[in-house]
Amino acid sequence: MLICSHDVEFCLMLQHIFKTDGFETGMAETVEEAVQRVESGDVSVVILDCQPGSSLARAICTQIKSSKTAGGVPIVAFVMPGCGNRYLELLKAGVDQAFARPIAPELYLAYLRSIVPSHQGEKSEREDGDIISFGKIKILIHKYRVKRGDGRDIHLSPIEFRLLRKMSSLPGQVFSREELIRAAWPGNIFVELRTVDVHIGRLRRLLVQELGTDLIRTVRSAGYAMEVAA
Repeated sequence: MLICSHDVEFCLMLQHIFKTDGFETGMAETVEEAVQRVESGDVSVVILDCQPGSSLARAICTQIKSSKTAGGVPIVAFVMPGCGNRYLELLKAGVDQAFARPIAPELYLAYLRSIVPSHQGEKSEREDGDIISFGKIKILIHKYRVKRGDGRDIHLSPIEFRLLRKMSSLPGQVFSREELIRAAWPGNIFVELRTVDVHIGRLRRLLVQELGTDLIRTVRSAGYAMEVAA
């Protein structure tokens, strides 16, 4: 887990909380340092401290999400009081979840446990997990991996993976935003309906980029469905 901030006291506090819960942490103060650490492959989650007037968090998020090797690493943002209007801005930049400070540690720890494999109670090495085949992709449920027909990985964040898994389980069925929230986010996290639209949009663009076709159908006022192109 990588904490990106210029606030030393905040970093030390988070490190103590994360260590107590079994997470290993590191720190980065620049965009270059953060991207390098994530691309090295030893970072499971990026924590961004969004300070008023600072563009550091957005710059780090944009660089990581545009990286071919690091784009699937989940990014969590802590937003300072008075910066609530940056929530959608951060989501559009690629942040997977944002929390407004101050917040009880148990709330964001519950979220982190749900997206970090070693805290999910699942064995990432497992070879006999269920597989969903849908069009040109295969979803390896217990490995949290998505593969193209040629065997190459499609890198998704945990939220986007769960959205894809849910919709691909019943092709053609329209899932409401409320159903997708229950499938992709922890139960104790409040998620606005428009947040689902942002993540679906991100998932759609990635699938089009990787597969050359749009597999997600938008049903106005109802939700979304997965459909294989005819």
